[in-house]
Amino acid sequence: MPDGVIETEEHKTVTAAGLSKIETRAKLRFYYDYQYGKRDQAVLIAGVRWPTVTLNKELKLANNSIDFVTGIAMGREALKKSYFGAISYILKTKHQSFKEGNELKATLSGGFRPLRIDFYKLDWMFFLELDGLFKAHNQKNNVDDKNSGGYVVFAGPVVVGSLQNCAFKAGVQAPIIEHLYGQQHNHHLLRFALGFDLHF
Repeated sequence: MPDGVIETEEHKTVTAAGLSKIETRAKLRFYYDYQYGKRDQAVLIAGVRWPTVTLNKELKLANNSIDFVTGIAMGREALKKSYFGAISYILKTKHQSFKEGNELKATLSGGFRPLRIDFYKLDWMFFLELDGLFKAHNQKNNVDDKNSGGYVVFAGPVVVGSLQNCAFKAGVQAPIIEHLYGQQHNHHLLRFALGFDLHF
């Protein structure tokens, strides 16, 4: 799970690691074009980010609001090369008097398949992924926090393994571009991702 730097009320910098929010998604494919050796498709995305329980209420990686995700993704998968792009918007809700800034995320990814595809065997693909995250100001009591928000761009390798209708994804990224508003801690740490998809 990702590491985070958290500012306490006494303004002492501490570090913490743990489980952030869990996200569930549903996808609806509204366009596809299958031809020999390639597949083009586009999907609509809707999801929810659920808060997780923390044992230490003073140190947590995300607030306890429920967030809503909408987006669109499209791409092409071929026998040897694949690429895709996605854009999503995360609507944050208020928890007590605090509301995190809404987020806009954009992803560009390109990859290759080292082995010939076989539907009945584990299929491997390796990608280089670029993620941009644009975040609005946080709010407390409906007042913007000027020391929040900004944008950061991450880049890193991703591996995807799939078997018939199941797929998993693992990757690591590092920040390469960053501009934060006010006084904030930079994203100096690597971030990791694990995912699982079931298509039906």
